[in-house]
Amino acid sequence: MSTSIRCIALLHRFRWPKSLSLLVVVCVSVFLAINAHSQYQILQDQSNIAKLNQKVLLYKQVIGTNPDLNLIDLYHKGYTEQRLHRTPFGGFYRFNPSQSLVYNPNTASQ
Repeated sequence: MSTSIRCIALLHRFRWPKSLSLLVVVCVSVFLAINAHSQYQILQDQSNIAKLNQKVLLYKQVIGTNPDLNLIDLYHKGYTEQRLHRTPFGGFYRFNPSQSLVYNPNTASQ
């Protein structure tokens, strides 16, 4: 009989405590909750960037210039309700004038 078969046979004979299976269920549940929350933050970030890009485009069409880097001009002209726009990851959205796009400085992609 090979060693791997002996190990499997021993594992089947060993009685796992019921509390261990509960611990595994709790750990998997916590992992799934953390993963779902991070996916929600990513989707929320993408949605916020798309909305801000639309407001920047409207601002640019009406006013004729780009807003400032922190998007405070959008607030002063009445396009947004907030002076600064907080990201789901902390920090604030910024405007890149060379690409004319809003980006999140806390993420790698700009």
